[in-house]
Parts: sequence; C-alpha cells; structure tokens
Amino acid sequence: MNDDTDNGILARVPGQYIAEALAQLPPINIAGDQIHETVIEAGHVGKVRIFARKQLARHGKHSHWYWSAFRAAAVE
Repeated sequence: MNDDTDNGILARVPGQYIAEALAQLPPINIAGDQIHETVIEAGHVGKVRIFARKQLARHGKHSHWYWSAFRAAAVE
C-alpha cells in the first residue's frame, strides 16, 4: 500500500459514496497525520473500505486542511 499509484477500485466508486465516507471521518482539526479508513456500502460496487489522508490546500496567504481519498478496496 506504499505505492501511491495503486488506488485499488477508487475509480469505480461513485463520488457521492466517497463524500459519504469522508464525512464519517473524525474532524480534521483533531485527527492526527496518519491515514484513516472507513467502510461504506457503495451501491452497485458493494461494501468498500475507503482510505484517506489529510491534505493541505494553500491559496495565497490562506490555507486549510481537508480529507482526500486515495485508495478503495472491496470488503468481502
């Protein structure tokens, strides 16, 4: 899982389910820097484990943290 190019089945998971998974993660301001994961039911894809990490967006003098899904795996 160290290879960032391996995103599993993330491309097959509709965006609405990825958003649902990210909403289940802890608040970004209290979460550590480690990778977080959550399991959701993703419609026709079935049960999926979504992996996410914190990302920092910078816009001039302003910046904010957000969750970014980087991998998905089917759960049996």
